[in-house]
Amino acid sequence: MDKLIQLIGGYRERDKFIRLCQYILKFVAGTGQTKLGAALGKIADELSNCRAVLRLFDDVPMLAYTLRYGLGKKEPNSWMRLLELVSNCANQLYFPLEHVSWLAKKQIINRDGYPWGVACIVAWGTALLSEILKAISRIYMIRNAQKVLLKEQNLDTKHESEPSEMSHDIKSQMRMLKAKECDNYLAVLEHSADFINAVNWLPPGILWSGKFSAKFTGGMGTISSAIKFYRLHSAKW
Repeated sequence: MDKLIQLIGGYRERDKFIRLCQYILKFVAGTGQTKLGAALGKIADELSNCRAVLRLFDDVPMLAYTLRYGLGKKEPNSWMRLLELVSNCANQLYFPLEHVSWLAKKQIINRDGYPWGVACIVAWGTALLSEILKAISRIYMIRNAQKVLLKEQNLDTKHESEPSEMSHDIKSQMRMLKAKECDNYLAVLEHSADFINAVNWLPPGILWSGKFSAKFTGGMGTISSAIKFYRLHSAKW
């Protein structure tokens, strides 16, 4: 029971789990032409609606994070600061755009929800692209740090016949960097899968929009959701 509570006890954990279930059902449902497929598709849609309702209250936490980061003056790397600012702005815009789209779809307000939905996807896609570039940039910086540590290790082994305390410290740092590198590779895969779906859901004529089936987008969503769920919990382990 304790393990189950750890997996889905908190809001973030539960959201990731619901998302994973949503996309698995979407993938299994496919086009929804069979009776079972149609039923699973409806459940997937309801889980999506559930997450949309919960996100009605995410504006304030996101705003708090955005304000806390500010203009990123503490970020030493100007390229990473730019990407973080773009990501924060896109994520901040996403929520009010989605709220208006949701209110319009539910006919609570007299508006056409479609353009708001498209704008919402554009904001999401922009944030995803920023996250992909950030992860790739981190991998590059981690590899440079690994090269520096390897040089230090080689110098240490030349001067010491047996492994020194410095050598053990370098190995420990290398393990940490390797773990971070693997996590960033997963981040690239996670956000790329979501980005493929985001572009696919844009209006026709934009890159590969509308080219992929519901089963394919369900598969991409399952991959990204499984990685999100793993990364969230692996950070605790």
